Amino acid sequence: MRSSTVLALALSLTLVACGGSGDPKEDGYTALNSGDHAAALASFDKALAAIDSSAEDYVEVAVARCRALAHVEPERSLSEFTTLSEKNETLEASDFREVVTELLSAEGGAESAVWLMDVGCKRFPDSEKMKATRDKVIAAVKKRGDKGATDALDGLGYLGGD
Repeated sequence: MRSSTVLALALSLTLVACGGSGDPKEDGYTALNSGDHAAALASFDKALAAIDSSAEDYVEVAVARCRALAHVEPERSLSEFTTLSEKNETLEASDFREVVTELLSAEGGAESAVWLMDVGCKRFPDSEKMKATRDKVIAAVKKRGDKGATDALDGLGYLGGD
């Protein structure tokens, strides 16, 4: 009996090491947390293909996919998350914050972070967490000196411009 337990554990570990858990959602989170954004995106795409938009975890997976996409194609992440937010009233300020944070940390994602932060601030105008996210984005953009992101902040009125 004991040897079959050890054999089952070894087989499970081998399967995980060779190709993930077999659950695309969990594989996506594992890849996302390890910084393998392309693999995370592929896993979340598989997970979304296997569920309906009315599924309990659809929004969770869609948000996680946008987080991974932020590092692969920041502008597309902005576009897809904005579309998701327009179609889904269950999104929370925390969902916006997560994607904005990913965009802000992604190479070339600062300008998209500004635009999505603005959408989130307008959707959740009383959210202290969105206000903190706004402040974080403004500080990061000022520190980096990213012209596109700075122009976006100015154009949206966050820097005292028009």
